[in-house]
Amino acid sequence: MTSPSTSIVRLDGGPIERARAQIRAAGPRIDTVRAAMLGRLGDSRALLARDDARRYLTRMREVLSERDPAAAAEVAVLADGYGLSYKDLFDALHLAVVADHCTVVDGPGDGCTAWAALDSEAGAILAKNRDYGGRWPLPPAVFRIADPAWGGRTLLCVGSFGAPGAYSSGINDDGLALADTQIGSLDNGVGLLRYFVMTDILANCVDVDAALARMRAMPHCGGGSLVLADRHGAMAAVELGHSTIAVDRGNGRWVARTNHFTDGALADKTRDDARGQANSLARLRTVRTWLEGNAVTDASARVVMSGHDGPAGMGLCRHGDTPESRTISSAIFRPQLRAMTVADGTPCSSPWDRYQLDFAPPVGADDVHP
Repeated sequence: MTSPSTSIVRLDGGPIERARAQIRAAGPRIDTVRAAMLGRLGDSRALLARDDARRYLTRMREVLSERDPAAAAEVAVLADGYGLSYKDLFDALHLAVVADHCTVVDGPGDGCTAWAALDSEAGAILAKNRDYGGRWPLPPAVFRIADPAWGGRTLLCVGSFGAPGAYSSGINDDGLALADTQIGSLDNGVGLLRYFVMTDILANCVDVDAALARMRAMPHCGGGSLVLADRHGAMAAVELGHSTIAVDRGNGRWVARTNHFTDGALADKTRDDARGQANSLARLRTVRTWLEGNAVTDASARVVMSGHDGPAGMGLCRHGDTPESRTISSAIFRPQLRAMTVADGTPCSSPWDRYQLDFAPPVGADDVHP
């Protein structure tokens, strides 16, 4: 058994206890997180000085406090632990949607490719390449999260120190998995940011149908998509606008998203001035072509997520050779096993480590890390 490059960080208890546990686990990474958050805020100082941006963020803080006070409490304790004000950490987490709201260019933005598909022998697979386009990445983390308020439910999330909950992707012990992608949105308003939506869904939902019902009842600020799969083989992609959300249940075999809206209700609402829509379109073609023509397994998923540009099209593994996002990790979820396999770094060259919620040795596992 080898040691994973990213060890599991256990966050148990209510939001305040979980935030304090993250701070204790961060250790010397506290300074890295503080520098990253202040760097992000410094790069966006002109945007954050605008009256419309300040008004928007004030209303967004009010909505989070009203609709998800537990998340607001967690952010407050995280901010204090990393030596930041609540306002600074909140603003840093919301920079992309503030840029959308004010329709300003804010750099290349995050990318990401996410898809779900059926393995004929082992149920659903959900995969995500996590791409980051800024100068200030946060230290990565794999969090095992449990809160008594969740009725015994436990989450396993790919996230970051400095951010709450399922900041990128995750799975719960009911076998519901999800992952997000960034989409710059012209359909933008006051509502919940998708990072808080993701944690809420994993904490409260048993399957894709329950997740969709819960999302339809939430106010969304707009921006991004979520791809979901469950242990029964159900899947969906949800494009998040402010005035509407668009649900795609797939073609019975797969569903995929990158960084632009595809549904007719939102297709003309993508902000493509700063987030590389041509790159997003090319990656979506690559993953859809691959899903249409290949059997989906753990091994084949690793291959396509590790692929590079070539005659067949644009690769999903991005190395930062262009102004677009670079891939900083990859995750493959197996809802039936309540397990995920993670490459902490570019998937073409980083080792893959397997994690499982019940910590029993899974069939065909590489390494299991409790």
